Amino acid sequence: MSESAALNYLAGTTDFGDAAAIRLIAAYIDAATGTGSPEGVVTAPVGSTYIDTAATTGAVKWIKATGTGNTGWVVEYGDTGWRQLSSLLINSWAAGADGLYVRRRNDYVEWHFNGVTGAAKTAQDMLAAISGFKPHKVPTYSSPFVYSNNGNTAQVWHSNTSTIQSSATGSIYGTFGHLTADAWPSSLPGTAA
Repeated sequence: MSESAALNYLAGTTDFGDAAAIRLIAAYIDAATGTGSPEGVVTAPVGSTYIDTAATTGAVKWIKATGTGNTGWVVEYGDTGWRQLSSLLINSWAAGADGLYVRRRNDYVEWHFNGVTGAAKTAQDMLAAISGFKPHKVPTYSSPFVYSNNGNTAQVWHSNTSTIQSSATGSIYGTFGHLTADAWPSSLPGTAA
């Protein structure tokens, strides 16, 4: 059954009993469902939707944004939940009271610092780039964070290499966020918070 036959059915020029047209229309109206990402797997026209019934890596609803094959899918609704990243700190940055967290909701990434300290740091880079969480444009500067030890402020930012950096030597507390154009992560960093 062709797409034109389905459109004719919708226009009322095809007999209501045309079961093939009804199936074709249902395929366009209903979201495809499955487990995991549709990227590289599900062929569909632009505008199609896909529901991941397992919410793999937090992605639930996908939309076909570009292309005619099985690529071009982007997440329309997803939430990774908070991920604890303290074990991923580099260059002798340390997790203090509670550590470092990240969360992605759709195309927005939020970072939360709760006692990350640069007291023994060997470089400004505190965290390597994480696929699926990088900013749309770099550098991305945060709002100031308050040191816990002396009340001064420090900047935390994404560098041009998309690492998280800071010049702080004291403990950092606070939250900042940014948009991302990264593809949805295929695996989640750190541990669930």
